[in-house]
Amino acid sequence: MIKKIITKEYLREKVSDVWFSDLTNEDIVPYFFISNDVWFDDGFEGLCLPETKATFYNYVQQVLDIILSFAYKNEESKCYIGPFHNVDNYERWTNKEEFDCFNELKNHIANNDYFEINVAENKELLGLLIENNFRCLTKISICFPKNNILLRPTHHMEVIVYSQQKNQTMNSLLDIVYLKKWKLIDKA
Repeated sequence: MIKKIITKEYLREKVSDVWFSDLTNEDIVPYFFISNDVWFDDGFEGLCLPETKATFYNYVQQVLDIILSFAYKNEESKCYIGPFHNVDNYERWTNKEEFDCFNELKNHIANNDYFEINVAENKELLGLLIENNFRCLTKISICFPKNNILLRPTHHMEVIVYSQQKNQTMNSLLDIVYLKKWKLIDKA
């Protein structure tokens, strides 16, 4: 996996300062959700059904496909990953190391670092990031600099999309999300 560690100062030259602020305020940055009717809270462990685990990983792959399709459609060859509006990349759970997916991700992404990655060359890393966020082990965001959007997969099996051009971004995602039988939810 090819990645380059970058500083917050470097990022501030490349992307909007707003990505480092409190993004819970709709007045600062408009946002919407990529969502599905099925909702796993913190992963699949508590449900213990074999088909549930398969469904979970199918959804991880679908979200990865949505993100990659958006990147390719909008000619985003690189992205930045890191904590952005959060304090760090990792959740504060004490037993994260019990999860193989977390240990694998930790081999590539340090707690407080930001990275610049080539999208096409790092599909596996992006999939691992989505899985860890869905399982509430990490809270890493993905920033696409050309379109100036920030994506944050959450432990509720959805992706929060922050965009200063919300309507334009929603239009760009609509056909991609529809093909995967997911939906866009505008909370405004």
